[in-house]
Amino acid sequence: MKLMVTKELFKQSTVSKFSRLFSLISKVIFVNPRTYIFVFLLGFLISALSSWLWNNYSYYQILPSILLNFLSISVFISSFYLGIFMIEWRKKNFLKRIKIIGINEYYIILTIFLSNLIMVSLSVIINIICYNIYSLISIFNFHLNLLSNIRWFIWIFYIFAIILLTFFLTVANIFITTFFPKFNLSFVMLVVFTIFFIIFSDVLIQPTVTNNNLIFIIIGYLCPTKYFIWFNMLITSYQFLGPLGISQIIQNYNEISFVVFTSIWQTLIGILIFTMLFSYLSKRFFNWGMKG
Repeated sequence: MKLMVTKELFKQSTVSKFSRLFSLISKVIFVNPRTYIFVFLLGFLISALSSWLWNNYSYYQILPSILLNFLSISVFISSFYLGIFMIEWRKKNFLKRIKIIGINEYYIILTIFLSNLIMVSLSVIINIICYNIYSLISIFNFHLNLLSNIRWFIWIFYIFAIILLTFFLTVANIFITTFFPKFNLSFVMLVVFTIFFIIFSDVLIQPTVTNNNLIFIIIGYLCPTKYFIWFNMLITSYQFLGPLGISQIIQNYNEISFVVFTSIWQTLIGILIFTMLFSYLSKRFFNWGMKG
C-alpha cells in the first residue's frame, strides 16, 4: 500500500493532521503482510525458543522475572521493524513530502510510538497466551505455572515498564535511522544497535550468567535498555518488598557479592537520563531525506 500525501492535510488543525497521519501510517503498517510475519510470528518464535532452550539446557531455573523478559522480546523486534519503515520512507522521500504540508518531527515521533505500542501490546499478549498453551505440552517441560506468581498490581508496573521501553526504543531508533545520511549506513547501524540493545540488556541472556562476566557488567552500564529491563525484573521479582527478591533474578545471589542494580531507583535514574537524551537527539538530528 502506497503512502499518499494530499494538500488536504495542510489546511487541517493540529489534532486533525495527527489523526489523519496516524490513520495513514497505521494502515500502511497493519495492511502489510510482513508485519504479521516479522513482528508477531517472529516474536512468538524467539520467545518460545528462548523459553525452551533455557528451561531444558540451562543449569539455572527459569523464574517469573526471566520468563517475562522472554515474553517481552517483541518490543525489540517491533521497534527494529518500524526502524526499517523509517529508512524506506526517507529513501522514497515520503518524509520530505509530509514536511512540506506542515507535518513536523513531533507528529512523526508520536505516530511511530503509538503504532509501535499497538504492535508490542498485541505481540506480548500473543506470547503470553501461547506460553500458557505450550507450557501444557510435555516437550517444553514446564512444571510450574510461573505467571501465577505475578499479582494484578505487578502487572500494572509491568505494563508501565513496557510502555517506557517502547517509547525509548521508538525515539532511539528514530534517531539512529534518521541521523545517518545514506541508506546502507542507516540500516547497518539499526542492526548493530538493535543487537547491542538485546545482548547487553539481559533480556535474552539470564542475569545470573552475565553478572559473572566483567565485560557484560561494564558494557551493560552503557546499554540504555538494561535499565528498563532491570526495572521490570526488580518489580516482577518483588525485590522492592524484600531484598531476597533479587534471587529470582540472580539465582546464585547468596554466593556472590556484586549485583549490577539493587534498587528500582537506580534503574529509574538511568531510564530518565537515556529517555531524555534520545528524545532530544531524535528531534534535534531528525533528517527528512536521504542521499543514497
